[in-house]
Amino acid sequence: MGDAKVSAQQRHETHSRLFRGQNLETIPDILAKTSGDVYLRYDQPTGYPTAPLNPPPYPSYPLVAFACTSDAVVIATAQTAASHLTSDQRFVYTDWNFAVDQVLKDNLRSPIAASSTLVVTRSGGKLPRASHTGYQVYQVVVFHSW
Repeated sequence: MGDAKVSAQQRHETHSRLFRGQNLETIPDILAKTSGDVYLRYDQPTGYPTAPLNPPPYPSYPLVAFACTSDAVVIATAQTAASHLTSDQRFVYTDWNFAVDQVLKDNLRSPIAASSTLVVTRSGGKLPRASHTGYQVYQVVVFHSW
């Protein structure tokens, strides 16, 4: 989705399908019942396989597992980030824009050019402070092994 031809609305619709909140209430409903900042925590598995019995100390096994199972691996510089509510307003995700410095592993179906921009979407984030309410929403996703 690093293609500049993808509209912000298309990106939002696609990314809203990636995440589902665990709340029964929407985040705006939760905010309406309280004052101040709201912290929401979600526990999720790491997404990488169980480590072998005697993995080498470096590079760390999770890094190796992610690199081996990823479609692409790049060295990139973070440019900007923006957090959003999903369409159902039960989860926060963040789109990070990265400038690609170097491609270490490319995806043949969707090649990545050095000096291109990628959008990386991660669960969680911080919504901007609403001027009339003074609220901030911090959604932290804690990754761990089961």
